[in-house]
Amino acid sequence: MNEDRKTPYHHSGLFAYNEARRTRLSDEWFASRIRKEGECQVWCGSADTGGYASMNFKGKTQRVHRIAYEFYFGPIPIGAWVLHHCDNRRCVNPEHF
Repeated sequence: MNEDRKTPYHHSGLFAYNEARRTRLSDEWFASRIRKEGECQVWCGSADTGGYASMNFKGKTQRVHRIAYEFYFGPIPIGAWVLHHCDNRRCVNPEHF
């Protein structure tokens, strides 16, 4: 994790806005769906057919590690990949991106 990225990037002071459900996803809600496995923070919710953590967000199914990246670091640049250093597809630990 870059030294200049230690402070989480918050969307309006909350985790994110789920337009499909018209609700806000709080830090507490997100944290309640994660369990610690070694150094990884593993998503306990749904996974897609490729084994990546996924959830319905903004009206479509999205990979949770990309949502978590935006929470901690801000928008993902166009064409950029968010890779897991740990190779755990369900990991959402920001230090592993």
